[in-house]
Amino acid sequence: MGRLRRRPAPGGPGRSAPGLVPLAGPRRHREPGPTALAGRQPGRCRQPADAFRHQPGGQVVTQHEVVHRVDPDRVAWRVAGDEVVVLDTANSVYFGLDAAGALLWQRLVAGATSTELVTALEETAAVDRERARADVAAFLQDLHGHGLLLQRP
Repeated sequence: MGRLRRRPAPGGPGRSAPGLVPLAGPRRHREPGPTALAGRQPGRCRQPADAFRHQPGGQVVTQHEVVHRVDPDRVAWRVAGDEVVVLDTANSVYFGLDAAGALLWQRLVAGATSTELVTALEETAAVDRERARADVAAFLQDLHGHGLLLQRP
């Protein structure tokens, strides 16, 4: 499910494959500064009443959950049938994602939490929640391992 198939990019290093479209405009990921945690006590987390977001199906997700997003400065991609082809422009390597991986990838382009991805996979594929959770975790780990995703709290 959603496993990456690594392939060298056509044309060699520094050249992109024909027909792949880069993501819209460059975006920069900002880490919180040293003052972001000032005044907080270790081991304690305060969540205001508006820190919760309701998902379809009645799920509640806190706003403090990590949002994973495709790195637009590093990736170009294109839908090919029910699959997605992803080009890592930094390493001139492309990956093929199957239908389940393509479903998750398209949500990651807009930004999604792991809970949102698990729900999407569970609703679309015939898998139980535990299997969907394990598959999403492995998929995100692969993408982060290749440096294709950004994450923010």
